Amino acid sequence: MTTERPSSTALRVIFMGSPEFAVPSLEALVREGFDVCLVCTPPDKRRSRGGDPEPTAVKKKAIELGLPTLDVEDVKDPAFCETLTSLNADVSVVVAFRLLPKAILDATRLGAVNIHASLLPAYRGAAPIHHAVLNGEKQTGCTLFVLNQAMDAGQILAQQTSPIHPNDTTGDVYERLQTVGAKLLIETLPAWNRGEIHPITQDERRATPAPKVFSVDGCLRLHETAAQVHNQARAMTPTPGAWIKLEGEKVKILQTRLLELRELQSFTQDVKGDVHGAELGMQPSDQLKAESGMPAGVQPGSFYVWGKRLFLGCAEQSVVEIVTLQQPGKTAISGYEFSLGKDLATLHAEGAEA
Repeated sequence: MTTERPSSTALRVIFMGSPEFAVPSLEALVREGFDVCLVCTPPDKRRSRGGDPEPTAVKKKAIELGLPTLDVEDVKDPAFCETLTSLNADVSVVVAFRLLPKAILDATRLGAVNIHASLLPAYRGAAPIHHAVLNGEKQTGCTLFVLNQAMDAGQILAQQTSPIHPNDTTGDVYERLQTVGAKLLIETLPAWNRGEIHPITQDERRATPAPKVFSVDGCLRLHETAAQVHNQARAMTPTPGAWIKLEGEKVKILQTRLLELRELQSFTQDVKGDVHGAELGMQPSDQLKAESGMPAGVQPGSFYVWGKRLFLGCAEQSVVEIVTLQQPGKTAISGYEFSLGKDLATLHAEGAEA
């Protein structure tokens, strides 16, 4: 295999990916003139019950761009390795694909690189964005690194930060990082190929896990504070989805929001009054909790209406606004619309157990 270093646009690339997150990177490589000689992706499969098998988002885009594709069933198949080696490619670019054996990593001149949606070594694993939002991070980013056989532990080539705003969902951050990762890829590969970038070993002491999340992880933990519940709801949106149990049914929580500091004074004053206090299911004599400014009567799982907005009680006498929700078999509605005609004093939400 040649050891010559081609110009940046002549770099011969094998691309491996599957979901929508990988598509902007593939598009960027083609747009910038990289020679994408093969696109590897999982086989077509049914995306819905009773539907026909459909290609992955990456395969759809590759076909649209006129690129050759290969359905990969088994990455350990010797024939797969032989195919990659025969291409004499410079580098494999892997975006949201799967763990690869050493033979595949070594099939190209430079090896294989991966775009990971976190600032490694933080949030190694299948769900880095979910966990960053869940933990209330204000910043995340993308890392381009050289793949080895350990999970997201290879040497770092480059990183780019990106903010997480207070009401961002995992979906919001996901969309931004697609573009951040693609830009990082096309800017870094040529410089690395020219020997201008030297990979940096990750600090294992700073490594944190980001395992895959499941539907059960979306059950809101009402025994935690409103800020934590808000983070959980944002993290589980759009998938696997945030939810509570209400009158035996699983109700989806599509959007939440926290009270802003400027609203606290009005909120607490109204809750103490005869009219609004009764509307919230509280007595005018309830004392305000000095530490948080919240009414002392707020209980986890209880519902309150204030200013035509629906609030759900959480730990430490805090509340989170339920902006939008969806009951089984029904369309999404606002929290306030849901509350109309209901006796909130007897309505109680069940969340995850402590």
